[in-house]
Amino acid sequence: MGRADETLTQAVTSDIPTLIMAGEYDPITPPAWGRLVAETLKNSYFFEYPGVGHGASASPGCPQEMMVDFFDDPTAAPNDTCLAGMENWSFVVPSAPAAVEWVPFRNDTMAIEGLVPDSWTESPIGVYSRGASGTDMAALLMQSMAGTALNLLDLLTEQLGLATVPEPVDQREANGLTWSLYAVEVQGLQIDFALSEGEGRGYVVLLQSSAKEHDTLYESVYLPAINALKPMQ
Repeated sequence: MGRADETLTQAVTSDIPTLIMAGEYDPITPPAWGRLVAETLKNSYFFEYPGVGHGASASPGCPQEMMVDFFDDPTAAPNDTCLAGMENWSFVVPSAPAAVEWVPFRNDTMAIEGLVPDSWTESPIGVYSRGASGTDMAALLMQSMAGTALNLLDLLTEQLGLATVPEPVDQREANGLTWSLYAVEVQGLQIDFALSEGEGRGYVVLLQSSAKEHDTLYESVYLPAINALKPMQ
């Protein structure tokens, strides 16, 4: 592959009037990037919009009014009095984690059955995502394959990009299966997985979570999922 010209990675310097619009909760191009861009744009106007995510210019009301105002006269800062009237989000942190509601599942392809958190969506097969927001990384994998737990361990070591094969941190008995529990960190995410085997198949339960939610999801989702998983009867 060729290499992009170095000029493409350099900051743009210009005196052309520029309106820089940033949403407070933009996870793709956060406000800090907008402020950085403004440093080399001599005639730029930077505004951060409360409670707005990605694509502030497409947000109705104040952002669009200011954009139109700027187009009418790019030589002056747009009227920003409407910013004071924009509503922000109010976040209420529960005093205790919400109880997880479970529903049974059967996976004919994997020849397993057990329980999965209600409302978690399956895609692809055997992988359930919570999807509470566009940035929610919580996911639960429950699968099996022909072979042994060691085969699964080698496969996961490769797929997770681990430099060495991890050692188990705990062991658990459930439904006649003996599970070896592992814990690793991959690209800032906590990965917990449990491996077992029986009747010529290896079984895996894997939880992906953020460090902030790890302890809660470990107790309320990961361990109950292990306890419920079993070969299909």
